[in-house]
Amino acid sequence: MTGKPQHNESTMRPRLQNTGVNQRTIPFSSRHAPLLLLWAIATASAQSGGPYTISRSTIDSGAGTCSAATYSVTAAIGQPDALNASGPTYTVLGGFWTPDASTPSCPPMLPPLADPVGMKNRYLTLTPQNAGELTALAVTTNGWSAWVAPPTEVTENSGNVDPAAAPSYPRFWLSSLQCSPHYDDWTAFGTLYVYHRLIGPADSFDVSTIHQACDVSSLSHYSAPLNIPTADWCDVISDCTTSPCGPPNGVISVLDAVAVLDKFANVPGAPIKARTDVEPATPDMLINITDVSQVISAFRGDTYPFGAPGETPCAAASSTLADAASVDPYADAYRILDPTSANVERVRFDALDPAKKPIQVAPTTPSVQLVPHSRRLQPGGWFDVDVFATDILDLSAYQVSLRVSGGTSGSITVSQLSIDTGRPDYAFAQLASLEAVDDLGQRMGAASLDGSPAATDPVYLGTFTLSASADAAGSFTIGLEQSESGAKLIAGAGQREVLHSSPMTVDVRAAGDLRTPRER
Repeated sequence: MTGKPQHNESTMRPRLQNTGVNQRTIPFSSRHAPLLLLWAIATASAQSGGPYTISRSTIDSGAGTCSAATYSVTAAIGQPDALNASGPTYTVLGGFWTPDASTPSCPPMLPPLADPVGMKNRYLTLTPQNAGELTALAVTTNGWSAWVAPPTEVTENSGNVDPAAAPSYPRFWLSSLQCSPHYDDWTAFGTLYVYHRLIGPADSFDVSTIHQACDVSSLSHYSAPLNIPTADWCDVISDCTTSPCGPPNGVISVLDAVAVLDKFANVPGAPIKARTDVEPATPDMLINITDVSQVISAFRGDTYPFGAPGETPCAAASSTLADAASVDPYADAYRILDPTSANVERVRFDALDPAKKPIQVAPTTPSVQLVPHSRRLQPGGWFDVDVFATDILDLSAYQVSLRVSGGTSGSITVSQLSIDTGRPDYAFAQLASLEAVDDLGQRMGAASLDGSPAATDPVYLGTFTLSASADAAGSFTIGLEQSESGAKLIAGAGQREVLHSSPMTVDVRAAGDLRTPRER
């Protein structure tokens, strides 16, 4: 080697200084070792005795590393006891030459806390622990396992998902499942709601925590599991005499349907989305009349329609549940009834159960008709539009909302919604039914409790009152809103959707202006 370690003698031996006139230095030797040991654990103040004072000093732990052009030497002057000490969270490795310090230990983690409010149908609710730690959450049931995906924030408003669309409503954190661990400080999100197409009713799921430093293939590295059961199909509440509503009680009743209908209408005190969102196969974070209709079907004795026996979430190593969760399970389950029609009607049925057949449709085309009380309107005025359905076999529930577009200036907006259940042509006039209006979402809906009438003649569904702004002018087009939270006609107990409508136009012009839109 081209060099050797250089040591500072002043750090290798103590200096004893005379407090008087005479001074002398005592050479360091091995017999001073006991003194050094005592010195190292002494108090911070200097120790004195007779004419001498011992100045406080240190001994370098290892003397550092010396290097030259080709070689380097790391020196150590002693080897302490090479024992390990460990506690609940940390481990100290003794000795100078310990295992690689970059290899982390595997600290034990606490499991999530249970939801004190009670079970859900399609969601798992939990509150993670281990603040400040990067952990992953594993979900296990029936022989398969998956990981909780990164969360996103969702609004409690029944007709929207994005919190920005309903800023005055509460928000909650929602996660799906995926096939690889996601590490996060989960305590930053508070209570967490987990959903997936394979999280269904009357089941049981274990959720465990594992630290980022741990080996996910070792079962001993996981926390004790939190067991989360799910409620019976469409058992949403026990009652709503208190707030929040009571947890599921094992009995499916009309009260469950009313609770979901209240959530559809955003009634204050209605159960949260995680209780009332029961459909489709992958919950969509929207409360539609189809959710109400599913509860009514379950009340009549229908079983869970979205089961997929034997399916596992991570069958292929390359698959991800986050992607699978966004796939429409009905994507290949549409039947075009009239391929020659400009307005293609679709019938949706349960693609996950091959035994179920598409609904048998009538020779006539099911449709929704918009009937305005007037097709001419002055700026600042208002008018009513009645909504009718015709040629619907076994109508069991419906939901309608409108979309307005066009005009050369200004706007036409929905100002009021109503369902006149006293009309003799009301769809469920002779049946027990539930009705609701969502003013914020500008949609209305109803569901029958007493079966499904066959509507060959037009049946009344509801009335929209629309108002024109003071600067409104031109021709406006009014049609059905056909988004996920828009118009739906439910035929039969199988929750099959039949949609068809033709838009209408309304001409807004000032009083005395008799010109046609083409002339203007």
